[in-house]
Amino acid sequence: MNFPIERRRFPRVETKLPLKYKMIGKLRFCSMTYTKNISVGGAKFIVDRYINFADRIVVEITLAGQYTPVRVIAKVAWIQKMPYNDNYIIGGHFVDMSRKDKRILGQYIDGLIGNQFVEAGNYI
Repeated sequence: MNFPIERRRFPRVETKLPLKYKMIGKLRFCSMTYTKNISVGGAKFIVDRYINFADRIVVEITLAGQYTPVRVIAKVAWIQKMPYNDNYIIGGHFVDMSRKDKRILGQYIDGLIGNQFVEAGNYI
């Protein structure tokens, strides 16, 4: 039996977090949305317009319990039209992030993974 190979380097969690994004090179365009899932290496999120494959965008993600959003530069790894509306789902690969933001995001995700593990009835 063949199983798909998981190519992700970082654990990904399903979570809905507020996200603001801005196209690099566009002066005033900024839009609010939310994540569908996230890892230290990238996120899947909803956008209200088509963004070209490989375009770079500035992304700010507000983590629960944090006042300052995590800020990253993401590259569009893939984009898919959503059925039944005019929105798109994007896979954003994080290409630039400060060490501090990477640490904060990693700790947040580790906490979510731990909570999911315990909520599922499994204990370490």
